[in-house]
Amino acid sequence: AFNSMVRCFAAVRSLEWSGLQRMSMRNIITSVLVAAAVFCVVVMAVYGSRSGNPWQQLPASAECADPQDVLTPSTALCQATNPWALAYLRGQGWANCAKGLPGVEILRNHADDNNNFWYPYKQREQIRQVYRSCTPICATQDDTYHSESQMCIVRNPVARMWL
Repeated sequence: AFNSMVRCFAAVRSLEWSGLQRMSMRNIITSVLVAAAVFCVVVMAVYGSRSGNPWQQLPASAECADPQDVLTPSTALCQATNPWALAYLRGQGWANCAKGLPGVEILRNHADDNNNFWYPYKQREQIRQVYRSCTPICATQDDTYHSESQMCIVRNPVARMWL
């Protein structure tokens, strides 16, 4: 029985080798690539069934507070990019936001080591409130910020003549 098993194994090996010899290099490479693609699909299907999936599908409603903010699908977090909110959060002194808004705490709680601020896309409305409340600090208290032109309007008559 053992000898017949060895002969059977040898026959299969010779058939495999002769089959490989007849295949062109292009066919071998194609077969390897197809096998690798099938392997990747199987791994993604198995890994995708677990929680914490880095390729998770976000719903179509997943969006950030502002079109400029960047949504990272693997974390479901948006990176804040509003310049005035960032200046306020970083304590740079040239912007101000309304105090006591829940969105400010959300951003502060999601700060990274590079001084970037993140927020879950589901909390975009709270972040929009923060963005709407933030304005740059103009040169004097008399000056006012004009949101359409994104500039401060100078009210001081001497300064207006000089400008």
